[in-house]
Amino acid sequence: MFKNSKNITLIGIGLSNLFCLKYLNIINKKFNINIIDKNENPKFLSNTTSIVNEIYKKNIKLYFGNKNTKLINNIIYNSDYVIISPSINKNNYNVNTLKVINDFDIFFSLIKNFKKIILVTGTNGKSTIVYIIYKILINCKFKVFIGGNIGVPILYSLYKKYDYYIIELSSFQIENISFKYKNLISIISNIDFDHLDRHINFEIYKDIKLKIFDSSLYCLFNIKNLKYIKKKIDKKYITFGFKNSFYNIKKIDNNFYLYKNDKLIINCNKLKIIGINNYINILSAIAATDILNVNKKIQIDTIKKIKNLKYRYNVRKINNNIWINDSKSTNLHSTISAINNTKNIFKFNNIHLILGGDRKNINFIKILKYLNKNFIVYCFGKDRFYINNIIKNSYVFYKLEMLFYFLINKIKCNDIILFSPGCSSLDQYLNFMHRGYSFNSLIESYFFNDK
Repeated sequence: MFKNSKNITLIGIGLSNLFCLKYLNIINKKFNINIIDKNENPKFLSNTTSIVNEIYKKNIKLYFGNKNTKLINNIIYNSDYVIISPSINKNNYNVNTLKVINDFDIFFSLIKNFKKIILVTGTNGKSTIVYIIYKILINCKFKVFIGGNIGVPILYSLYKKYDYYIIELSSFQIENISFKYKNLISIISNIDFDHLDRHINFEIYKDIKLKIFDSSLYCLFNIKNLKYIKKKIDKKYITFGFKNSFYNIKKIDNNFYLYKNDKLIINCNKLKIIGINNYINILSAIAATDILNVNKKIQIDTIKKIKNLKYRYNVRKINNNIWINDSKSTNLHSTISAINNTKNIFKFNNIHLILGGDRKNINFIKILKYLNKNFIVYCFGKDRFYINNIIKNSYVFYKLEMLFYFLINKIKCNDIILFSPGCSSLDQYLNFMHRGYSFNSLIESYFFNDK
């Protein structure tokens, strides 16, 4: 990839670009490297400077917090390649799109057997699908790398050999991948409104997600997004979801069943994982591993044991109430799924729904048709007043802690507390895990600490 290259610029110095920096050193120490970051003290500054001192010494230049736009534009213009961190919006820089790559382009160029690569994206459910496929393949005794948007940067995989690479991709990562290289399977779990603070509108966001099919032999997608798919003759398309999909879920006498076409796969009562959306995630994982022709008994035995990932609709019964921690709900689509799951699974008196954070320019008006008189809504965080304006008579708090102690005095026997914020956590927390941990800590402190 870098055969005739001399000048390479890295924009943003997060984990993925640190691994790019290490890789560039391995293949050629004579590159002229420029590292640009708008922050004067980037998060990984100490890591960067130690690598620079150890590896490049004289032929690398750092531009941290540099406000000289003309200088930065000139550096980018004279670069053979510009490697952009996923967190950086390339539209903030004057860069020729043809020069833009990221760590995934490097990875794809190095993997000779494209049939080892499985890509997963979607608005929600990505990590769960990746994890289920991973567990099935591991139990079939394959060596499997799992990474990308989940876990470790993709170039970390170069340190060992693997039978399969299962890669989770966010829209931020897909945006800058060229997709010049083939892969075997790509999965889109679903596409709904998200990240409009970065992608401006839904059409742009949707088209970025669909790019994942450009390089794939097998294209797996949720049938509810069929209208977005422009089929090409050289690809095989497989649907999953509700009726009319090849891998489908059916509701019979208040029970859910998974089918491959008309053949029963499993009764969902035999699964430990909770939620209709997760049943659909399982269908996509089964579809992918069927393509790989895995042992069917191992496949089914594995999915029976899969549980909800942490902070993804984790259910806990305390006294006469159900507490649900769904902190991973970072968009409205995910919250609506959580609401539907709760209505379908549990008998309840009232549902206390906790919303809040940074809504990322998403319009919340859609949520109203899923709420009824049994819902009591609480709002916190950056967009609490916006949500309160949409959902009249909801309660407003700045911090989750204040909200929690108010809510405690509101709940009654057989009520459900659904913590499914529907917003990004970054306004007040490091990430959704930090937010989910904070919610659990409040529960632990109130109910289980010695008083």
